[in-house]
Amino acid sequence: MALRFLLYILVFLSDPCSLAQALSNAAIQAAIERGQSSTNKALWQQITKRREVCITHRVGMGHPVELRVIILTDADRIELEAAEAQRQLKEFSVDDAKKLLGVTKVRLEARSYNLDAYRLHDWTEQGRVHMVLKVGGKIIQPVRKEDVGYSAGGFMITSAITWFTFPELPRGLAAVTVTVIPGAGESKEKEIAVQ
Repeated sequence: MALRFLLYILVFLSDPCSLAQALSNAAIQAAIERGQSSTNKALWQQITKRREVCITHRVGMGHPVELRVIILTDADRIELEAAEAQRQLKEFSVDDAKKLLGVTKVRLEARSYNLDAYRLHDWTEQGRVHMVLKVGGKIIQPVRKEDVGYSAGGFMITSAITWFTFPELPRGLAAVTVTVIPGAGESKEKEIAVQ
């Protein structure tokens, strides 16, 4: 029995897909340079274009709130921090970037249009919104939740943003299932690519 357990541990540790993500120093430095040569606004536009996924689309009265999710990669987070450090004329080193590693950040934006703004309450922290990730049948709970608050956009768009921090996802993971649980109403779920 002990031998079988030891063999299982060795197989688990030798499987690169079971280990946490790890960026090399060169990859971290490249992300820092990309961030320093851009702005947070420009980087967010690129990240949104590449990574934002709608869990629900607003279609008539069927889905009065549209849910948008972005899972940030380590490189995304390093680029954003490097851009902000550059804006503030601060040094940002590989060692500084390594302090950001070890977690997965997920941004949830709930949008309502026109007269549906009151429905956002269920999709904000005040409405007790919750999110879990599912990987290989295992549910991963967040370790932290931060409510950014409400913002108003053009054409009577109102949105509420909540950030969720999860433990680091396994390396080599192609997709994860995101489940958003409102304070009231039906949960929404979608598989999202993480690469």
